[in-house]
Amino acid sequence: MQAGFTSQLQAARELDIPQQTYGNYESGRSFPKEDILLKIAVTFGVSIDWLLGLDSPKNKDAALSRGVRNKTAAIKKHASTVLEKAGELMKSLEELERAT
Repeated sequence: MQAGFTSQLQAARELDIPQQTYGNYESGRSFPKEDILLKIAVTFGVSIDWLLGLDSPKNKDAALSRGVRNKTAAIKKHASTVLEKAGELMKSLEELERAT
């Protein structure tokens, strides 16, 4: 376990997800959605870029398990969705600002 967690259960509780879900992320059987991806980055003290394999961790001791790290292709798809949704949100906010 990384980031001071001694068990999957502790990490899962910190992320507010079921232990089985966390275990599936570690083993690469499933991949986190955008909101959980952000929680993982914050909890483990790494950037989303690092989770996607685009950057090195700012703290090498703060790393996710090998299963999640090795599955960057699927996580990149989620990141693309996040960026798309962020763009939509920015457009909505701009429209709201113009309307007020």
